[in-house]
Amino acid sequence: MSRALAIPQLKKRAYTMTAGDLLPVENCTAACVYVAHPKPEAYHVWTGIFVHRFIEYAQREGVKYAEGWLRTKTGTAGLRAQAIVAKLDVESLPRGEAEVELVLDARDGKVNTGTYRDAHHDRHVYMRLDLAYEEDGRTSGLDWKTGDREYDVAREPQFQLGALALWLLNDTPVAVNFHAVVLAQDCEPRWCSHTFVRAELEQIQRRVRMAHGKMRMARLEILKDKRLDQIEYTPGAHCQTCRAKPACPHAWKPEDVVEDIKRAFDPKPRIDWAAAPFRGGFIQTQPLWRYGGPKIGGGR
Repeated sequence: MSRALAIPQLKKRAYTMTAGDLLPVENCTAACVYVAHPKPEAYHVWTGIFVHRFIEYAQREGVKYAEGWLRTKTGTAGLRAQAIVAKLDVESLPRGEAEVELVLDARDGKVNTGTYRDAHHDRHVYMRLDLAYEEDGRTSGLDWKTGDREYDVAREPQFQLGALALWLLNDTPVAVNFHAVVLAQDCEPRWCSHTFVRAELEQIQRRVRMAHGKMRMARLEILKDKRLDQIEYTPGAHCQTCRAKPACPHAWKPEDVVEDIKRAFDPKPRIDWAAAPFRGGFIQTQPLWRYGGPKIGGGR
């Protein structure tokens, strides 16, 4: 953790909290206040958007209509999306209400349908679900994913908050199902699922309320009182979904961990010969090993 003054590449803004902000806000004070200047979406993001739209159009207007629409997307993202849906059996996928936008009041726990613009940063949490539907009489939510990774639905904030919103919107039923459905080229859809029970959802609700409260307090202390020297930066895995990551000099990177592991298990500590001071003909230095090690040579 470190403290720093204002960073020119970042801008202070009171934004509305979403699922992606939960971990950064919980772990880093700066994440409550700072955002980076927006950058164009990467092509893999557009691939997911095109796949989402294809499924929505295929279920609503028919597969032929959806295929014709997708053929107009000729860039890298469009071609990848076409390859993913080429053998997709749309009829086997669940049907429901697509692109559900929900606004959660972090203080009183009420949920209403609404867009991001309907939410107020000082009170609300915004969520969007790819699909909401009934599954064997139980409220269920679903998120389409492109790629090849596995998703731990029970632990990832995006799915936790989606399940919480559905639970509150439907008068707190006994349980809520949530699925991440992975769609990849030449593969059957892979389902990663979890059933959230009441105790889990109540705990998630308390967590969201605490995180939102922390964010409000940080903004009162930093933005209104101008206490810029009190901003704390705490790098970690939560940086991956932080709004400030593209321009934050303190942002954690996965390669940092790789380097730590390499150094920890390096059987031959490396010596910085150029920086090594000589004392009585012997080298007196420390190996470039973050976790320490014996000194090389004698010295006085």
